[in-house]
Amino acid sequence: MGNKFEEGAKSKNGTAASKRVGRLAQLAGNGIGAAGRASWGDINPEIILALLVVITNMGGAISFGQSRDGGAYSVTVFLDGDRRTEWVAGDEFAEERLWRIHEMFAALL
Repeated sequence: MGNKFEEGAKSKNGTAASKRVGRLAQLAGNGIGAAGRASWGDINPEIILALLVVITNMGGAISFGQSRDGGAYSVTVFLDGDRRTEWVAGDEFAEERLWRIHEMFAALL
């Protein structure tokens, strides 16, 4: 009997989604995404809030994610019809880099 990821993958009958879910199951089994990797739960919430506020005050939207291998954060900004994604390594300098992204947009206000 497999884990929930594998069971979900089997129920999709070979679709692209099932392949992705299966790959996520493999990554989870390999410990990728575990401690020391990019997890938004490890980031100071003040940074996330500051990014959200500065982008929405500009009339934009923001999306937070991470790379498939769990090693990097993604911050995607939708502003004035454009989309820009910034990638930040999931290391000890992640918060500093996220603050720099915030400062870059705050300077435009």
